Amino acid sequence: MAPPKHINGVSVAVAALILLVACFHCVDANYQQQFMAPQNAARARLRLRPLMWDAKLARYAQWWANQRRGDQTVHTIVWKSTQRIGCAHVICNGGGGVLLACSYDPPGNFLGRRPY
Repeated sequence: MAPPKHINGVSVAVAALILLVACFHCVDANYQQQFMAPQNAARARLRLRPLMWDAKLARYAQWWANQRRGDQTVHTIVWKSTQRIGCAHVICNGGGGVLLACSYDPPGNFLGRRPY
């Protein structure tokens, strides 16, 4: 599946986090909060606006995560201009790990530029 045209230019940030996750099978709002709460808390400490959930970005993040089981990449998650987020997860290696992927719009993580 190719990335949707509306996602062109959106950076995909994958946070390789070690999490003890009891259950990812929850209501959508709770699922979204599991991803957004820690990131919005970090943004609040820097006096940045909170991120809003975007279902299209979440679908793209799910597609991206499905292609990269086993990857370990980390990118900046606190970029001042970013306004929307969509996240997903994939279970890796028969349950041996979880890959979390978030797609951010507008994108950030530009080499040589400060994030905020």
